Amino acid sequence: MWIWQHPNWPNFIFDPAAFQDRVDAFHRAAERLSGRVEALSNAYQTDAQVALMLSEVIATSAIEGENLDRDSVRSSVPRRSPWPKWRSSWTRRGSMTAMATA
Repeated sequence: MWIWQHPNWPNFIFDPAAFQDRVDAFHRAAERLSGRVEALSNAYQTDAQVALMLSEVIATSAIEGENLDRDSVRSSVPRRSPWPKWRSSWTRRGSMTAMATA
């Protein structure tokens, strides 16, 4: 069943306190991750952002039943980037590093 097929859609009733432990745990994990990313050099921060975007695209498509090829998605991320002043280049590691262009 899709969420929009639920009889109470979109008028759900829930107890926020029932989720508070999970919300708190998520915030702690997100803060730790943010600190680790900030400790990286700019190039590695960009690699991490691209990897996150890539994972999100693939996971979102999988939810809808579409399995995308990771390499195909990776090559399309820079072409579809909303930041036209950024160009992408492949590093020796095979990951993408975005560098600002003047």
